[in-house]
Amino acid sequence: MKATISIFFLISFYCSLSSIVIGQTDTPTGITPNGDSTNETWRIRDENSEAIIEVKIFDRWGKVLWKSENYYNNWNGVDQSNNILENGTYYYSISIDDTKSTGWINVIR
Repeated sequence: MKATISIFFLISFYCSLSSIVIGQTDTPTGITPNGDSTNETWRIRDENSEAIIEVKIFDRWGKVLWKSENYYNNWNGVDQSNNILENGTYYYSISIDDTKSTGWINVIR
C-alpha cells in the first residue's frame, strides 16, 4: 500500500483538539509537543498498519515546512530542519494509497 500525507498550518489564537477520520485513519487536529509525554507527536496511523503514508505540513502561505514519504507518527511540530514551529494552526495533505485528504492541525506548546 502507498499513502501520502500533507499538512498545512495557519496561525490561530484559539485552538481545540479533536479528530477527523480519513478512510481508516483517525487524524487528530492538534498536538502539544511540550515535553509532558502527552500528544507529543501527530499520531495518524495504526502502529500495525503496513500502508505507506505520505505527509506534508504547510504554512498558511502554502510553503512545505515538513514532509515524510513513509510516515510513522513521528511529526512533533518541527520543520524539515528540526526547527521548532510556533504555536498556531497549520495545514496538511495526506495520501494513503489512492486516497488524498487535506485539513488543518493546531500546534500548542
